[in-house]
Amino acid sequence: MTFREAQEEFAVRHYLWAREESRMEVERGFPLLKRMDISICRRYLRRMAQLSPEDQRAFSTLLVKRFHPQAMKLLGEEALTGEEVAEIKRYTAGHAVELDPVEEAFSQRQLAGDPTTKLDRKRFKKIAKECLTPVLGHEDGWGGGGTWRYVKPVGNLEVQTYLDTGGTHHQLCYSHRIIFSGHQTLIEQTSVMFWLGLGGGATYWHDLEDSKAEATAHLLAELCDHFLEVAPRLLKGIAP
Repeated sequence: MTFREAQEEFAVRHYLWAREESRMEVERGFPLLKRMDISICRRYLRRMAQLSPEDQRAFSTLLVKRFHPQAMKLLGEEALTGEEVAEIKRYTAGHAVELDPVEEAFSQRQLAGDPTTKLDRKRFKKIAKECLTPVLGHEDGWGGGGTWRYVKPVGNLEVQTYLDTGGTHHQLCYSHRIIFSGHQTLIEQTSVMFWLGLGGGATYWHDLEDSKAEATAHLLAELCDHFLEVAPRLLKGIAP
């Protein structure tokens, strides 16, 4: 299989899976997103609360589609219409002006010097690794400081998982990368925010504090485990 053939096959599978994940999240009442302590998720849920069930399904699918133009073309699906593009722009533009109550309260507590807004990053990294080891095994030695990586073979390919707890503007970031061969990648970054259509690439937490450390670490492990479980199906038959 050529690299281009592999890219195209994976793009289609990843897109169809993401659409299904998004559909199930809506139909089940957003069980995952309600646990994601991230402002972009809270804004999304506030928007969804204003829509009918039918419109929720349509909007969730629209957000997924914006990140998969190649797969849509390969499947013969029509590109997003001008009105659909405008709807997405209105939604994303609203993020810049809409204050998230939880995020705003956290910022105010920080400005007031509230010690509970602090996150012991060293302790959090230790907790995260303890939760991730049963899912991803041991880290492979890459990185340093607040960054580290896990490598899992899936068939003839390799899924790499990247973690970062040392960011200036975030306390946690994670994403997966799939290696086809050498430096050839089927996808550079995918994570729960990407496959649910809420954001591109990695997933970031911006207002973590010590009281949320353990719950966030367990959720992180759950998210990674979910992707690793589906990876064999997404990559079946794809090989150099």
